[in-house]
Amino acid sequence: MLRGISPEETKKNLEGIINIAQTKDIKVMIAGMIAPSSHGADYKKAFDEIYPTISKEYNIPLIPFLLEGVALKPEYNLSDGMHPNKEGTLIISKTLEKNIKEYFN
Repeated sequence: MLRGISPEETKKNLEGIINIAQTKDIKVMIAGMIAPSSHGADYKKAFDEIYPTISKEYNIPLIPFLLEGVALKPEYNLSDGMHPNKEGTLIISKTLEKNIKEYFN
């Protein structure tokens, strides 16, 4: 997303991964992302729709936004403002843990 890969290509790549996993009977969960507005409103809209659409099309659980509570919060990110620091990673891991436990139990 930050490299400007088209939403169509991103969706196609994710679908390929999901198809491979599902043919091997591997349970799949998708963790959504939200595009920044820096690529324009059309790109953002198309990108933001990828994860909910895939979740519905493939009937797989969705974490709407993996970085919820971390993104845009300086105290949870490295100085680059994009990557989570130790504290941010802990928040993300708790989000994953909660969702994985719900899905696999």
